[in-house]
Amino acid sequence: MRYTLGIICGLLIGLLYNGSALIQKAVIKKADHSKPLMGQLLRHPLWLLSVATSGGLVLVLTLIGQMLIGPTLIPGLSAIGMIILPIGARKFIGERNGLKEYLGIFAIILGVFLLSFSKLTINTEEISWLESSFLYRTLWYVGGMSVISLVFLLAGRSQKKRHRFLTAILYCLSGGMLFGISNIIAAPLSAQVGILAGQAAGQVHWGYLITSAVYLALINITAVPLIQKAYAFGHVSVLVPIQQVPIQIIPIISHFWFFSGVFPTAFSMVGVPAAVILILLGAVALGSRQS
Repeated sequence: MRYTLGIICGLLIGLLYNGSALIQKAVIKKADHSKPLMGQLLRHPLWLLSVATSGGLVLVLTLIGQMLIGPTLIPGLSAIGMIILPIGARKFIGERNGLKEYLGIFAIILGVFLLSFSKLTINTEEISWLESSFLYRTLWYVGGMSVISLVFLLAGRSQKKRHRFLTAILYCLSGGMLFGISNIIAAPLSAQVGILAGQAAGQVHWGYLITSAVYLALINITAVPLIQKAYAFGHVSVLVPIQQVPIQIIPIISHFWFFSGVFPTAFSMVGVPAAVILILLGAVALGSRQS
């Protein structure tokens, strides 16, 4: 039952996030691009509701899902929401996709489908978060990925006036890195929330809880405007799957390197590498499209 509820949380996250992305793109498409974009969006009720859904509600479901099955599988399950992108983008935004784009999206969906059956679960309540060696590894791991995200961001800004769609891709990769980091940061947060929910406040590591919550908030404050700017430069049905690449890959790397996890089944030994390859091939197919 616990595993099933975790899967349901992951699926709901994907549907809510991608549905919100379509709404955000629809609002951005109608914005006056001769004026500052974020100022217009912050005055639009529908955009605010979509951000609250993709940020607040999705965060709550992420924490619940991680408490149930850990941080590895939630991103893979949530990618099922990409199914609604080509249909919604065509119907509500007027974006059209060719065969290559649909094959790219199909490859990513198939990849995350394989991930969802890999059973790469981590029990966050059993991790010694405050052990000095693990804490040191956490700082280097999160810090390193934050730097990579910054590199993508700076590269995107350097191309802004020459290659708008390349800028959109780089912004999505930067934002995707940040959201991938947030999945890792949410792990200690969900573990501490679980302890608190069990009415064991005396066992809560408040430093970890507060630090994780603050950094998670900073990530979302940075990533949300970045993704909105990316949507202004390209097609949402293409950019969201590209954004999903680091979101999907980071948990896999984290499972084996950061959390020192193992392949739980013979299927996962084949399925996980195949899934990673499919996701990357799908991203290449989508990223080669011209805006």
